[in-house]
Amino acid sequence: KPQDAIFVLDFDSIVKTTDNLVESMKVLMNALTEKGVLLFPIGTASAIHDPRADLGVHARREELFLALESLDEVAAMLVYEEPHAGNLEPDGFLLVCKDSSCRQRWYARSDQVEYQIYDRLVRTQAVVNPILGIEEKKGVLEYFDGTTMRSYQWPKKGWETVYCRREPTPWECAYTHLDPKAQFFDLDLDDEEESDFRVETTTVMEDGEEEQMTKVFAAEDMPKGSYIMAEHLASSLMVTERNLEGLLNNTKLTLKDGTEENVARTPIIEDLLEFIDEHGHPSMMEGSAQHYIEVGGTALIRRTEDPSEANLEPWVPRRRTPKPVYSPVYER
Repeated sequence: KPQDAIFVLDFDSIVKTTDNLVESMKVLMNALTEKGVLLFPIGTASAIHDPRADLGVHARREELFLALESLDEVAAMLVYEEPHAGNLEPDGFLLVCKDSSCRQRWYARSDQVEYQIYDRLVRTQAVVNPILGIEEKKGVLEYFDGTTMRSYQWPKKGWETVYCRREPTPWECAYTHLDPKAQFFDLDLDDEEESDFRVETTTVMEDGEEEQMTKVFAAEDMPKGSYIMAEHLASSLMVTERNLEGLLNNTKLTLKDGTEENVARTPIIEDLLEFIDEHGHPSMMEGSAQHYIEVGGTALIRRTEDPSEANLEPWVPRRRTPKPVYSPVYER
């Protein structure tokens, strides 16, 4: 029977004794349900001073990673650290997902995790509180909560550093930091003289009617490779697909026969959904169910469907090749 989760206690022995590691991992993946996960304790967490993984003391761990990365059955690999396991250094763990939608649960907010703990786990038997003298039920988990989960969600710098020491170097490692030689230009709405951009409102004809449009223009020449409006982009709003579905459902009415029809127009919600559709984009992390909406000055930048007419490009280039299933660079 397929399993929802398989916990592999000793990956080191598997790597040492298995003739075909890739086939062994494939057998484990096929033993999972469609959204099942594997969990491996993988020894001491990586540090920034560690050598290339296949040349150091964690060479067997790198063998395991490469074997899993080669499988079509693996959709995501997430590493995290637990510093309270009783060892001098944090212990590392690897979560392997068969479906990328596991990121939606992995990156859940702390309050969402707290609710799932409350909703899905039973309370323990009632015990007498020695101080209050009354019976009360305790939670099953003593060392895990939403805040602890939050600390697991982004791999530490050591994992990224060791990953980027692979040969050849993964292409995304070129974007772990900004170019220190590049210039920065920003939009200052409070001080026009200090601002590198100007905002103008013009009247245009749209479907035979006059319509006002507000756009942003560069106030000076900017060298190629410069960064623009970093502060405004950092202020982007993050919403989940569940948030968007909730907003959309508020514009519909379910009848007794199960069919849906649009309710009386709700301009605020409809205008918000239109703004999100125009200025939002899904996260680059497949399965995270997150969307980012530009709410700062970048939302005023004119857009074109023809790339040859554009004079801007994303900092991280869009690639046609699939993103790697394991990349601490992306996860960070």
